Amino acid sequence: MRTFSSLKQIAFPLVAGLAMVGIVEAKNYPAARSLAGQLSPQGLTPSADPGGLGKARDQIQKILTGMEQSQVAGGPGANDLLETAYEMFVPQVGPAHRNAAVGTLTNMWIEARALGAFDEQNRFTGKITKGADTGQAVVFEYIVPMNLAPKFSRDVANVRLVAPSRKRAEGTKPTDRELAYVNTLKVIEREMSGLKSLASIENGPKMNGLGQTKAEAEQLWKEQLKLAGDKAQQKPSIVIQSRLASTPSKRNDYKWVVQAEVTNMSMFPTEVEVECIFLGTTDKYRQNYVMGQPKQKLQMRAGQAEKLLFETPMNEGAYKGRADDYEKLSKPERAGSQASYRGAIIRVNHPKGTAATFATDPVMLDLLQENAEVKLDTLPKLYLDAKTWPPLSTGK
Repeated sequence: MRTFSSLKQIAFPLVAGLAMVGIVEAKNYPAARSLAGQLSPQGLTPSADPGGLGKARDQIQKILTGMEQSQVAGGPGANDLLETAYEMFVPQVGPAHRNAAVGTLTNMWIEARALGAFDEQNRFTGKITKGADTGQAVVFEYIVPMNLAPKFSRDVANVRLVAPSRKRAEGTKPTDRELAYVNTLKVIEREMSGLKSLASIENGPKMNGLGQTKAEAEQLWKEQLKLAGDKAQQKPSIVIQSRLASTPSKRNDYKWVVQAEVTNMSMFPTEVEVECIFLGTTDKYRQNYVMGQPKQKLQMRAGQAEKLLFETPMNEGAYKGRADDYEKLSKPERAGSQASYRGAIIRVNHPKGTAATFATDPVMLDLLQENAEVKLDTLPKLYLDAKTWPPLSTGK
């Protein structure tokens, strides 16, 4: 039987051009743990803090240095470092605030790199060594002017880095894009005021990445659905990005966890089913098997992006035991065997057909082809009863 286990797994970035690695146990991410100490928000201010931009700048400079040093050292990549640090070590920051901060900090890091604002030790200096503004210092300025967002006077989510020649001129009116960002800051303010502690997050109303409760999001979706009419029944255009979010550890009950970001690129709302197909590989004969196929229903407005988490239905020990049983390993062989995660396929299902697919290794998509030598449906589903397992093929 053909297998794919010998091929190197490929991980795809969430931000173009940045390295992506899976989030694993905290002890394996000293860089993320170290950076997390610089990520705590400085808090909203009742009125604009005259020295707020300077305080935010001091915080950002340290963060940019950490991002660059990790990127140059071979990983985690700068963006993934931020994601990992926030998710694992700064849980008090809500999803809307975290997403905005990761976005602004990543943009500042990219711009700082383009301007050559790091020294030979990969420390952020703020001095421009590339381009028309060479010799000058970079400028930190607010994305939304303080008269429109005074409470965010020292928050990194409202700061950008630019060359002096691109600095906003005094008295310039905010652009439409900047005005739209005011809404994002309002969502963050609401999130921060309503989530005073991690306990209140867990016990209070659940909110999505836009700071909306499930009921609010559903109401907006229904309104779009009514306006779209029959168009909403069409198969949507969906884009998927995914990564391994966590390997087995005590904190996740020794399961594998995958994060998928699903974006509706259509100009109409839709309802889809997102399926995560976990694949493992047996220890002796290296045969692929299905670890689980969890699914989640998703109502999406036009242009909406959602992040979903999927976990394997069983833990690492259970997969090892079942794979050993499937291969009928001897006692000595069982003593040295281990459960191996192969990767995941994300499939978006719609009443009119498959809307999108993604795999952590593109080769795994061969399993979905009609003319494939080995099809997904023929693989043993070791998370189900042993009576459903097909005969083992040893390749002999």
